[in-house]
Amino acid sequence: MIAGQTFLHYNPIRRKEMTSDAQASWGGLFPRRLGASPISRKIHMQTSTIKADKVERMVVMLNHEAELRHFIAETFLFGEKKPISVDESLREAGIIDSTGVLELISHLEEKYPLKVEDDELTPENLDSIERICAFIGKKIG
Repeated sequence: MIAGQTFLHYNPIRRKEMTSDAQASWGGLFPRRLGASPISRKIHMQTSTIKADKVERMVVMLNHEAELRHFIAETFLFGEKKPISVDESLREAGIIDSTGVLELISHLEEKYPLKVEDDELTPENLDSIERICAFIGKKIG
């Protein structure tokens, strides 16, 4: 590069023009890429770990959802292929009644390493597939 020549340099904070003399004074570290600093790498690693954990939890929840759908279809719908949305109330849709809730609890305690306490028998925990999956996730960690 010719001394005094102007070029565009990407600065993580802002884009600016620098001369080749200024570049030389910085030890030839330009162009510097975003993510090259140790802090940026640490942040990237943390967000990658968070994303991986979230994906793993989603896969586990999908497995719970598939298993619950199968149980509900076999036990309450007698094998009928009725579409049920994840947030649909099972009681309001007439799929599960009070004795059905007891069957569901029995199934959850047999299938998963959890114990459903009396104070956990609420619609917030057991009224939809989505809520049941969240409840399972909360109970088994």
